[in-house]
Amino acid sequence: MEKSDVETHKRKRGRYFLDARNKQQLLKGWQRLAVMFNNPLGMDVPVEKIENKYQQVVAQYRKLKAADRETGNNPM
Repeated sequence: MEKSDVETHKRKRGRYFLDARNKQQLLKGWQRLAVMFNNPLGMDVPVEKIENKYQQVVAQYRKLKAADRETGNNPM
């Protein structure tokens, strides 16, 4: 693949969730992500487990961001 092909592929891959207009398209995005995750690693992690882990990480990130503002570490 040439560099421009790789960049186009990366752009398209990242849009699976941004362009999803319904649950079916969103599920298709999660399935594609699972394939991209499982194939190189030789694993078989279910879509639901990947989605749940992502949601846990997002929740933890939001909690840490909120705590950071409360502790006075917010730069002026």
